[in-house]
Amino acid sequence: MKKSNSYYLRTCCALLTLILSCSLIISCGKTEPGPEKQEPPAAGETAVSSDSEKSDDSQKKEEPADTDEADTKKTGGIEDAIGEWEMAYSKSHSVYGTEDEPYDNITMSSDPYSVSSEMIIRKKDGKLTADYRYNGYETDIRYVGIELEQKNGPAYDGCDNKDWYFEFSDPFTDGRRKEKYTLLADGSLIGVSEYNDGTKGAEDYYYSLDIEVYLRKDSPEMKNKEELRYFETVTVSSLEDLINNMDSNKKVILKNGKYNFAKLDKRKIDEEHIKHLLGKDEIDDGYRTYTINDLNNFCIEAEEPGKVTIVTEEAYDPVMFFRYSHNLTLRGLVVGHDVEPGYCSGSVVGFDGSSGITVDNCKLYGCGTYGLEIKSTEYVNVKDTEIYECTYGLLDIYESSQLHFEKCTFRDSREMSMINVNSGYEVVFDDCSFKDNIIDPQYNSVCYFAELSEYSEVTFNNCTFDKNQYGLFSNRKVTMQNCTMNDNVSAQN
Repeated sequence: MKKSNSYYLRTCCALLTLILSCSLIISCGKTEPGPEKQEPPAAGETAVSSDSEKSDDSQKKEEPADTDEADTKKTGGIEDAIGEWEMAYSKSHSVYGTEDEPYDNITMSSDPYSVSSEMIIRKKDGKLTADYRYNGYETDIRYVGIELEQKNGPAYDGCDNKDWYFEFSDPFTDGRRKEKYTLLADGSLIGVSEYNDGTKGAEDYYYSLDIEVYLRKDSPEMKNKEELRYFETVTVSSLEDLINNMDSNKKVILKNGKYNFAKLDKRKIDEEHIKHLLGKDEIDDGYRTYTINDLNNFCIEAEEPGKVTIVTEEAYDPVMFFRYSHNLTLRGLVVGHDVEPGYCSGSVVGFDGSSGITVDNCKLYGCGTYGLEIKSTEYVNVKDTEIYECTYGLLDIYESSQLHFEKCTFRDSREMSMINVNSGYEVVFDDCSFKDNIIDPQYNSVCYFAELSEYSEVTFNNCTFDKNQYGLFSNRKVTMQNCTMNDNVSAQN
């Protein structure tokens, strides 16, 4: 059939409209790009409009991609290290021979025998320089204006800054101090030294990785550096869970309540942590039911001070006895025996072969023989703590040094010398109160309040003594400065 002229006219108009529409779309695409092409939804999914998706995205913080470029943004470049830095702590990791478990430890810059270090990094004449001080055992290194040399790559395998580190340009630096420094994503500056000897897996293999962690001097963390000691904090409500969380660099908070070591279920302690709880048959002088052994950088803290009580019903046991433990803190605890007074032969809390002990804001009560039994231990700090109602005396100190008691109360204890010091050095009491303590002449004919062995050193500063009963204050010379003695009655009268 022959088509009419009107048919051809309509067809031409349609083609012309299509051509003009395509030209308009192309022209708009050149000046303002449209949204990315959306993939069609999978079966069963609902398509999301671009406007809705854009609104949701605007509420979210953009996360960097997991790429080397993202890592660089997080850790920053070397110029981001400009500023004043102070070493907060050091971490050591070492592997010996074929041992399955590596040795890991942390040392705070404030710990005894630890090193201290500071660094100021500046930019001058287009170069980065540092003023550096490092002080440790028989080591004192100081640099002024030493140039920093940037190197590519990580400071050690596993470092989260994979891009760069720097070294000091000093050609005379020995290998021991030839450290690599870099910034981490958490904002800290670290100094890294590695040592590797022997073949991995062989008996003579040795590997060590030491990391010194610097923080900016004005950072909030530097106001309470002690908390940096703990990499993890947990809250528990049973003694079994306390033992099962005994790990280095850890704080355990006890929920309010009573914890009885006489009812500890040893079957609930896992294999990893049972090594920290020794029985009578596992130690040489095994008269204690339990000895807590080999803890480092560990804290037991009450959820609310004074509302956590730790006891035992075993009259011959100390409530808690720690051996070979270092940088250990007890805070806010009430500790004592659930035994009829006069029947105890175990102290309240004891330490043996340990160091860096802190007892803070605790109450240690009888009928324990002594409030604290301290043997072969150094650097003990007892503060804001009350020791009372003990049946032999207050303190029993043997072959220990650097003991500091600050703002403590010692009261209402009976029978023998209150302070027994056998080879104790630099035992100092500051701002402490001693009151209502009575020594029975049938146990000590001379009734010394403080009984010292030869070469022991004890000092009392700004202490008060009220209504204590004793014969002579001490059998050997002690130092007393600005102390007050009120109504001390001789127990021999």
